[in-house]
Amino acid sequence: MQQEIKNEDKVYYCSQCLSLAIIRDNGIDYCKHCGCAVINECSIEKWEELNKEKYPKKQILHSRGIFINNYKKNEYYTK
Repeated sequence: MQQEIKNEDKVYYCSQCLSLAIIRDNGIDYCKHCGCAVINECSIEKWEELNKEKYPKKQILHSRGIFINNYKKNEYYTK
């Protein structure tokens, strides 16, 4: 069962590239994409705002399989 992220929940993200792909290895947290070890936390809404500011042309994929601006099917989402 997939757990939904609530707006009040905190997310951990890379301070350099804003990726949510954080890995913990031997007690050290780092970004899977860029390798940065500076990890921040905030609400999902705040992270989306930061992501839109840093990457204005990038679209964020939501859990229902749709993009913010236009619909695109997510082949991995089966519900």
